[in-house]
Amino acid sequence: MVGKTYRAMLLFLLVLLTTGCGLNNTGIKQARLQAEVDQYLAAMTPGLTRAQELGLVTPLNIEIPVPAANTAVHLEKIWYNSMKEVKLEL
Repeated sequence: MVGKTYRAMLLFLLVLLTTGCGLNNTGIKQARLQAEVDQYLAAMTPGLTRAQELGLVTPLNIEIPVPAANTAVHLEKIWYNSMKEVKLEL
């Protein structure tokens, strides 16, 4: 009986490992190319593409620790618009 239980547990673990259902699956996606990162940032940050087109984006690359949450916030880019009208020439 112990042999059957051992084999069943081993089979279960093998199935979990081969299907990618590990116990530490966070669901975090990893980009392979910088273009994928840029596309994600443009999709998730309203106004970023326009700010880049207007030359308002400055690289920042600052990491701010958040000890209470045991993490950090990474600020990669920043832009400022003084609310004055900027005209695009087409």
